[in-house]
Amino acid sequence: MTFDPIKQMFRWSLRKKGKRVFNICRKYVQMTALMAGLALSATAAHAAPEDGVVTAGSATITSSAGNVEIYQSSSRTVIEWGSFDIASGETVQFFQPGTGSIALNRITTSGQLTTINGNLLANGKVLVINPNGVLIGAQGRVDTAGFIASAADTDTALFMSGAEKLYFDNAGRADAAVENRGHITIRDAG
Repeated sequence: MTFDPIKQMFRWSLRKKGKRVFNICRKYVQMTALMAGLALSATAAHAAPEDGVVTAGSATITSSAGNVEIYQSSSRTVIEWGSFDIASGETVQFFQPGTGSIALNRITTSGQLTTINGNLLANGKVLVINPNGVLIGAQGRVDTAGFIASAADTDTALFMSGAEKLYFDNAGRADAAVENRGHITIRDAG
């Protein structure tokens, strides 16, 4: 058997490069698995309204996968939410004492605009107030007896007093906007 230095050098180079290629492939597989895991967790999460706390009036909030139901027992109620987004395929429904009932939904902590791409349903009136703005997306559907979306806020005591006129005099962010790209239905002269 003869010793060929060129063949030996080629074998050493191939082993060294093979390890490097193996390490690169292993890192690629790990990154791909990590990205797939992140994608799966992102699709599993839903965007339904979160952290609702009734601060005035009386209501009960229940939620299940993609659905939030609010059972309002007073004619007016104020609910403060951490976020009030409704993703496509999700439904938020208010069950109110009557068509004259009003639920004021104030978003207090999200730091971003409210996006409604699913269904917002109520037999009464619904107010959505977010100082960062409100967007009803192309797939969004609002079907209520009355609806107001605003970046400006109103006084809770004035609202709860049953005042006929509400003053939205607490301005939201200067760059906030309310935009409708979806479908809004207001029933019965709402």
